[in-house]
Amino acid sequence: MRLNQSLKAVVALGIVVLIFWLFDCWDKRKRDENYRITIAWVTKLEWPSNGSESAKVYYYYKNKVYYGSFSILLGFEGKFKVGSRVFIKFSPQDPDFAAVEHEYLVPDTLQAPWNGWKEIPVKIRQ
Repeated sequence: MRLNQSLKAVVALGIVVLIFWLFDCWDKRKRDENYRITIAWVTKLEWPSNGSESAKVYYYYKNKVYYGSFSILLGFEGKFKVGSRVFIKFSPQDPDFAAVEHEYLVPDTLQAPWNGWKEIPVKIRQ
């Protein structure tokens, strides 16, 4: 009887985790299918207790400022500095839902349009 209750609890927990995972995947898919790209400025670098370097950023979309943070992927440590400009991909329906494009730093001369780009500018990608 006790084993049966434990099994039910594990199954219920598994279902809850699966639901959260599906919502997370749905949100990422929604952002990645219908996204915009703009420029974000790194304002702060941190090394939290988990050891992964992270950065705080701000960016503009349609003349409104948004704030976010992201973990710096392995292999990109040291690439970002306070004041660095990076491309950030976000959902136009929810601009707070964003992800940094780690591969590129933005030249100082490049300015983003007020509604962002659909793709990273070709000159940068080459």
